[in-house]
Amino acid sequence: MMFEGYTLRWSIDQERPMAKKAPFFNPIQIGHMEWYLPSTVLSLSNTNLRGHMIFTLKVTLLGGMYAESECIRTIEIDSSSTLDDLHLVILDAVGFDNDHLYEFYVSRTERSRDRRRYSSFDGYDFEDDENSDEVTLESLFPLEKSKNLYYLFDFGDSWRFRITKSRKKPTNPEKGVRYPRIVERVGDDPEQYPAFED
Repeated sequence: MMFEGYTLRWSIDQERPMAKKAPFFNPIQIGHMEWYLPSTVLSLSNTNLRGHMIFTLKVTLLGGMYAESECIRTIEIDSSSTLDDLHLVILDAVGFDNDHLYEFYVSRTERSRDRRRYSSFDGYDFEDDENSDEVTLESLFPLEKSKNLYYLFDFGDSWRFRITKSRKKPTNPEKGVRYPRIVERVGDDPEQYPAFED
């Protein structure tokens, strides 16, 4: 969908080249209101993947305000993708809008307080956080033993996902295949904003 020249959503399921940077709206929270400001999102294409490897990631929904059933997505993605890129891929894979803040973190459990955080909070000074737009998957994996990568989207509704990298070796990109791509779906997309009856 386009609005005044800005891409509001993009899909990893669509057959279209995605080899350029596209403006994208990201929200900032001011008080109780969210303002949508354009930022830049790197769209991925297999045309520039020479020398890159493809990771297979399993994304499992652990919980959220309206989580009712199992939801697992297996995704193939370029190893040089950033955590910000992965954020957009996950949202697309579960049919969510990109309208809230988020963070990734590495810890033993999803609720552990001892965690290394990677945030999207541009303009905020969180001392221990690293910027999620600067951390690539290949720099993050392999994780320390007994640690997991988690993704938290929307701090109000607390959509939580665990991300695990397949044990199989990263592969070379297949000719003619566009990455990232969903290779397996288990369960329906969760409903981000369910319609409530009066």
